[in-house]
Amino acid sequence: SYDAKRLLFAWRKPGKKDQYYNVHEMELATGKTRLIAGGGETYGATYDPAYLADGNIMFNSTRIIQTVDCAGPDVSNFFICDKDGRYPRRVGFDQVQTLGPAVLDDGRVVYLRWDYNDRSQIYTQAIMQMNPDGTGQTEYYGNNTFTPTTFFHPRGIPGTSKVMVALGGHHNPQCGKLAILDNS
Repeated sequence: SYDAKRLLFAWRKPGKKDQYYNVHEMELATGKTRLIAGGGETYGATYDPAYLADGNIMFNSTRIIQTVDCAGPDVSNFFICDKDGRYPRRVGFDQVQTLGPAVLDDGRVVYLRWDYNDRSQIYTQAIMQMNPDGTGQTEYYGNNTFTPTTFFHPRGIPGTSKVMVALGGHHNPQCGKLAILDNS
């Protein structure tokens, strides 16, 4: 959290019947956790949580009931809820995955989008940006780039307009060489 008192994480409690990850929040001083988003077969997996500057929480969810065209896994898109997990609303309406939301200094959210629109099935994973309410979705970097194939885990570099990413291949583990993107 912005006050460094709480931490969001995706967790599937051991021994539970629920097979999906859910978003939880931990108070760092006490270790106390609470469920924020997810909780059961109805909601599918919820993960990739991020605190937004306005006090809301963004997360990914597979509750949209879509699958990836070429590979079959469940698709996730972004949702926002309040700090207590209430009023969840979908803010991403993408064809395939949106992953790894990170808030920049100016409040915009950068993320990876897996997208087949007007492209081959190999070079599909670019860094996108949007306002924290889901509006203004547009390319940040790499939408028509063939090398590298994928940009993983974008994170803003504080005090700059630059973003750090891991560079990798399509359908590979989400790791690779680190790079700095400067779209200015």
